[in-house]
Amino acid sequence: MRAASNWIRVQVYSIVAEREASAKEVAEQLGIRDVSNVRYHLNVLRELRLVEVARTRRRGGAIENFYRSVERPLVSEEEWKEFPPKERENFTTLAVQLINIDVARSISKGLFDQRDDRHLTRTPFHVDQEGWRELVQIHLDAFYRSLRVQARSDERRSRSAEGAVLVYSTQMLFEGDMELSEK
Repeated sequence: MRAASNWIRVQVYSIVAEREASAKEVAEQLGIRDVSNVRYHLNVLRELRLVEVARTRRRGGAIENFYRSVERPLVSEEEWKEFPPKERENFTTLAVQLINIDVARSISKGLFDQRDDRHLTRTPFHVDQEGWRELVQIHLDAFYRSLRVQARSDERRSRSAEGAVLVYSTQMLFEGDMELSEK
């Protein structure tokens, strides 16, 4: 939660989760003039062991660090249950804002619909409690299978010259407002 407690820090993390970047590059991408502010948030992320220095480069008389994500911060179901409702709401708000940014950026660059095999669905369901639990498990299974695809892809790319394709996988399952579905 400390990583997600500051909106700038979340944006900084989202950039280095996608690619190696220096504090200067992150600041430029975010439109932040004070690079020391970005450095501060990168240092907090390093303390939390979410990012690391991937490489350094001498730039004039200084050393420029390039950062990358160490791992995805995953919150277990048990940990999630321990969060107070307000912290859950803050976490969800930040995640949805990042999703919106990712989608908007992809659409604005003409990438979202570039592939004919991309997937997008929005399907409302009416289910009982057992159906809810089954759907939660389906989403969790899809998420963990996606992580295994990432690992296999990384392994194949390490043995070839094939470049990476940046993709976003967003999975959501949430309760809706029954009053709206009855109108």
